[in-house]
Amino acid sequence: MTGTALAALIATALLLTCLHGFRDAPHLLVASVSTRALTPRVALVLVCVMGAAGALLGTAVATTVAHRLVDLAPGDAGLTAVLAGTAGALLWAGVSRWLRMPGSTSQALIAGVLGAVLAGSLLADTGSVRWGEVVGRVVLPMLLAPLAALAGAWALMVAILWIFRHGRPRRVQHGFRIAQSVSAAGAAMGFGLQNAQKTMGVILLGLVAAGSVGPGAEVPWWVRLTCAATLVVGTALGGLRLMSRTRRRILEADPPRAFAAEASTSVTLLFASLIPGVPLSPTQVAAPAVLGAGATRRRRWARAVRSGTSALRLAGHALTPLAAAGTGAVLCLILLPLTG
Repeated sequence: MTGTALAALIATALLLTCLHGFRDAPHLLVASVSTRALTPRVALVLVCVMGAAGALLGTAVATTVAHRLVDLAPGDAGLTAVLAGTAGALLWAGVSRWLRMPGSTSQALIAGVLGAVLAGSLLADTGSVRWGEVVGRVVLPMLLAPLAALAGAWALMVAILWIFRHGRPRRVQHGFRIAQSVSAAGAAMGFGLQNAQKTMGVILLGLVAAGSVGPGAEVPWWVRLTCAATLVVGTALGGLRLMSRTRRRILEADPPRAFAAEASTSVTLLFASLIPGVPLSPTQVAAPAVLGAGATRRRRWARAVRSGTSALRLAGHALTPLAAAGTGAVLCLILLPLTG
C-alpha cells in the first residue's frame, strides 16, 4: 500500500508541475513578447532554460513546504493525507480551468495539503498544521508580495522616467528592449525557483511519511531533476500557444515599463525564494508589477486596474485556497478508511 500511494503521489505532483508550466510561465514573459523585445519562440526557450536553472538553484522553498508547514505523522495515514491534498489541488486546477476561472495552482497545492492534513487528523493521526508558520510563511507573503511588486515597479518606472527624461525616445526604447532580455530571464528563474520547488517539497513530504528518507532530509537529487524536467515539458507544451493568446489581451506597454514590471517581478520572486524561502504564486506577483509600471499612464492604467481587479478574477483567487483545501479534505476523508 505504501509503495502504491507514494507512486501515485509522485505522479500527481509531477502532473501538477507540468500544469504549472502550461498555465503560468507564459504570463511572466508576455510583456517581452508584446514589446517585440523577444519573439514568442525565443521567449519560450528562455523561460524553459531559465526556469530549469531556477528549479535547480536552491531548495529553500521546498524545505519550507516539507518541514515547516505541517508536522506529518509517518506511516500510511500521513502519506494518504499528502496524496489526497495533492490530488485535491489537481482536481480543483482542472475544474477552474474548465470554468475559465482565474486561480493559482501554487496556492491550490499548499492549501490542498493543509486541508487534507487537518481533515485527516479527525479520523487518524495524520499530523497537525503549524498555523503560526502558515500565517508567517504563506498567508502574509501572499498578501504583501503583490504590493511589494507593484510598489517596486512603480518606483523603478519613476526613476527611469527621471533618469532618461532628456534621452532620445527611439534610443531609449531600443536600449530597454535589450535590457528586457535580462529582466525576462530573471522572471523566468524566479518562476522555476517557486513552482518546481513547491512540488519538490510535497514529494519530500511523501518520502518522509513513507520512511524512504528521514525527518529533516534534504531534497534528493532525482526529485530536483525530475521536477525541473517536468516543468520544462509543461512550458514547452503550452507556452507558445498561451503567449500568442495572451499577447492580444495584455495592456499595451512600452519597453521601459515592461522592463520595470519584469525587474520588479524578478527581484520579488528571487528574494522570496532564496532568503526566507516563502512560497509565492509567480502570476500573482507579475500582474501587480505590470499595474505598478503602468501607473504613470493614468488613463490606460485605470483601464488595466478595472480589468485586473474584475469580480471574476478576485473571486477566483479568493476561492482557490478554500476550494482546494476543501477538496483535499474530502478526498482525505474518503481515502483514509481505505488504508485500513
